[in-house]
Amino acid sequence: MVPVELMEVPRDAAPVPVGGCESCAELAVREAESAARFDYSGAVDARVLLRRHHGSAHR
Repeated sequence: MVPVELMEVPRDAAPVPVGGCESCAELAVREAESAARFDYSGAVDARVLLRRHHGSAHR
């Protein structure tokens, strides 16, 4: 059997909230609170929403 070398999957950095934006701040708090409760699904949801928000509000 030939050994297979697995590649590491690159992960996008978490989006950074834009200073002064209430929506960014709210989503960042939601992500942090979810992670603190070990609710990783909720934390990922908040990051996805923040990334979508960035795409529509801060481009």
